[in-house]
Amino acid sequence: MRILLVEPDFALALETERLLHGRDCNVFTTDLGEEAAHLPRRFDYDVMVLEPNTPDMPGSDVLDSLHASNVRLPVLIYSDPATVSRFGRGFRLGGDGHLAKPASKLDLMAAID
Repeated sequence: MRILLVEPDFALALETERLLHGRDCNVFTTDLGEEAAHLPRRFDYDVMVLEPNTPDMPGSDVLDSLHASNVRLPVLIYSDPATVSRFGRGFRLGGDGHLAKPASKLDLMAAID
């Protein structure tokens, strides 16, 4: 499985990569929303795991960009539980689920599968 992980917290990104690599997933990680918005236009991913609070653009703009480019990619919003209500718009634009951080390996894999 090819996963685009969008996570600005370096330590959490490393931990999440470790969990996913343990399941034979190919993980590409970025901390920037701009990259998250453009990479799926050039490369095929099976899923995007998106922290909506990237330093350069909000997650809702990433989803807007994907939608405007007709990119069909499942997107899992991966954030603090308190922020899910702020990203309801993201679900309407193509977010396919929400997983609260930090997630266990079982929860993360269940959400992605």
